[in-house]
Amino acid sequence: MNVAPGTRLGPYEIVSHIGAGGMGEVWQARDTRLDRSVAIKILPAEFANNAQLKLRFEREAKTISQLNHPHICTLHDVGHESGIDFLVMELIEGESLADRLARGPLPLDQMLKSGVEIAGALERAHRHGVVHRDLKPGNIMMTKSGTKLLDFGLAKPGAITTPASTAAAMLTEQKPLTQEGAIVGTFQYMAPEQIEGAEADARTDIFAFGAVLYEMATGHRAFDGKSRASIIASILDREPPPISTIQPLTPPALEHVIRKCLEKDPDKRWQNAHDVGENLRWIAEQRQDGTAHGRSRAKPWMLATAALAAVAVICGILALAARHAAGREPHLELSITMPSLSYFDNVTLSPDGRRVVFVGYTEKRPSLWIRSLDVTTATPLAGTEGARSAFWSPDGKQIGFFAGGKLKRISSDGGPVQIVCDAADPSGGAWTADGTIILSRQTTSAMDRVDATGGTAKPLTKLGPNEEAHRWPFLLPDGEHFLFLADAWRTEDHHLKIGSLKTDAVRELMQAVTNVQYVAPGYLLFVRGGSLMAQPFDWKRLSLGGEAQAIAPQLAVNGPNHHFEFSAADNGRLTFRSASPKSRLTWVDRNGKPQQTVSEPHSFADLAIAPDGKRILFTELDDDGRADDIWLLDLARGSARRITTDPAGDFSPAWSPDGRSMAFASMRSGIGDGFVIDDLDHPANVRTILKATGGCNPTDWTSGGDILFDYLHGSDVDVWTFSIKSGQAKPYLATPFVESSAVVSPDGAWMAYQSNESGRAEVFLERYPSHEGRRQISTAGGFTPTWRKDGRELFFVAPGPTVMSAQLTDDALPKPLFNLPGNLYRPSADGQRFLIDAPLEDVTKMPVTFVTDWQSRLKTR
Repeated sequence: MNVAPGTRLGPYEIVSHIGAGGMGEVWQARDTRLDRSVAIKILPAEFANNAQLKLRFEREAKTISQLNHPHICTLHDVGHESGIDFLVMELIEGESLADRLARGPLPLDQMLKSGVEIAGALERAHRHGVVHRDLKPGNIMMTKSGTKLLDFGLAKPGAITTPASTAAAMLTEQKPLTQEGAIVGTFQYMAPEQIEGAEADARTDIFAFGAVLYEMATGHRAFDGKSRASIIASILDREPPPISTIQPLTPPALEHVIRKCLEKDPDKRWQNAHDVGENLRWIAEQRQDGTAHGRSRAKPWMLATAALAAVAVICGILALAARHAAGREPHLELSITMPSLSYFDNVTLSPDGRRVVFVGYTEKRPSLWIRSLDVTTATPLAGTEGARSAFWSPDGKQIGFFAGGKLKRISSDGGPVQIVCDAADPSGGAWTADGTIILSRQTTSAMDRVDATGGTAKPLTKLGPNEEAHRWPFLLPDGEHFLFLADAWRTEDHHLKIGSLKTDAVRELMQAVTNVQYVAPGYLLFVRGGSLMAQPFDWKRLSLGGEAQAIAPQLAVNGPNHHFEFSAADNGRLTFRSASPKSRLTWVDRNGKPQQTVSEPHSFADLAIAPDGKRILFTELDDDGRADDIWLLDLARGSARRITTDPAGDFSPAWSPDGRSMAFASMRSGIGDGFVIDDLDHPANVRTILKATGGCNPTDWTSGGDILFDYLHGSDVDVWTFSIKSGQAKPYLATPFVESSAVVSPDGAWMAYQSNESGRAEVFLERYPSHEGRRQISTAGGFTPTWRKDGRELFFVAPGPTVMSAQLTDDALPKPLFNLPGNLYRPSADGQRFLIDAPLEDVTKMPVTFVTDWQSRLKTR
């Protein structure tokens, strides 16, 4: 049967010939039943007996019938009449994009609008498991109502991303229409894998879409040549000229989007049409808002409002960066601040890199806050007061954290808090896909494991020789092995190690003093010398490869035990906080107002003021945050000199009552033994006073001749005393709880210390040495107590951190004095001034840096 004007195909009367599509001729016809114009596509008679082509034709009918979208040509009917197979589709009035491009490139705004519409059509097709495989300007129609994508004659099922019901339906389709190795499509818009005869998927359409966008922007084909061979060579081996060389006012962001579409390697392209459309939409929105990144000249009023424009740009870029892409995103670096909070830390990215959870501090206790990166506000999670060390479940739906002496969990959307197990003084957790949580529950302990639904934690690792604790677990992709820090008494014994959930085998990875994280496609992130490092790592072989490279300087520490402020997701997103570790000793008043700076910059720890108030002992930390040596600062001269010079770390100095001697702890014997320097004018004379089996940190030296120290043994910390007269050490506070930081009042009558018996660290007071009159001083957490010289006022630090005052002459509640900008404080004799370590960079005001495609920071070799 020949088709000509007037021919009837069932109820459809042929009117005129329109053209030819990828699989047949197209005619305009009239639906005699509904009196409407339609387009009819007919399989040519010479192909009717070709089983493969006919099967492809039938596939087109099924394909188009599933794709109900405003920018996809609508299928009305399917018919067969007198040996002719045909499709009945909407009649589209307009011109093809190919005809439009014959007159030159599209205006940028129109190009972006059409690009967003085509991306939306492709997204719908790909979600139904359909790959077009012949995307080109001739298959795109420009109409008054927008762009229309047509001619799925070469489409075939691709990767299915629809729900199970749709997937099941797609699995009933026939086998692929193209024989293995066959090339299907139009050469100028083919992806390299199509040319090579490989299997096409959604990314194949992304490449063709990039070629179409390039042509829409420039009026020139991205790949062209005088012969088929030269076109193929261009696609496989060459890059098209930069768009900006043809259209100088092209926004750089648009050039990036198109370049990423045209990557030769499918894994390096955008991985879905949704992300391409979102990026094009963002560029269009920025142009509409007047904040596009084009090269247009700024008007005077724009200069006057530059600050507001900058904020708008940052918010726009943040929204772009938060949109998920399975491939590498554009490299962006932004700052994240939390203006409603006095302080925040422990910022942790969700597995998909779209949200962060962090510990936020207000005037009340710290709690967990959550923020999506495409908005500028954060939301507190009720019931998480006192939280620390948050970590995500693998699906990002739950958050584990520690508070009140317990490991807890909460939905990332908020809701009731569930207690998982006891965890007195934790150092991190990791959540496996099968519902196991790996955790470090004590200050000095190995790793445990517990069911995420709750239960009793069971031992997982064992401490090795000279090891203090196992901290900061991070799960590897195999779901069995995990990374952790083996914290040791001796500096050289600190190592990153690999443990297993199935065996008790532990292997040593590298010497380091840091938390560690694995990120795809194969790197370890850790801190060395204060810098964030990235080193290639094969998680299948559990082996390092290549050299470590620095990708961010001077990372801040967000708490004790070597935990640095960084977090990463597998999609290339990274957060970190940089801040100089150095500070200056500064006197402040009771309101925290600075009065006098008394030192040069150092990395201070363990501050102690001499009884006469004229000298200061402090510990200097090395670049990895480890104790190095103890220094003596003369306040009158403003000069500091090193007191200890042993290669091992020396720390925790305590003055003798007469100000002539110093007790301290040192790693020089491998663990934290106790030592004394009897004459600080001749510091080379050092004698051992205590050989500890675990570690001892002096905290005070009483007028009665007793040295108080924290005795660390196993997973416990107790308060012990060492008598200078008798040379004997004995326990003073030894309970199942962690007691530490004991200081005796100047008159020797009272002792203040901190204990976690309530589930969190609190400051307690009792008669010394009788233990009588014991009472709790702090009410919402407290640590590091110290006395005013007359013994009538006790100071301590509450979460915030806030310096608190407790008057012992009445029963009034402790009062806040000022927020502590650093980590250390000591009162003057009259309690009217405080010596603090004032950071060179106030970490409470330092934003978190958010980076996409952090690998761009790596140096190519």
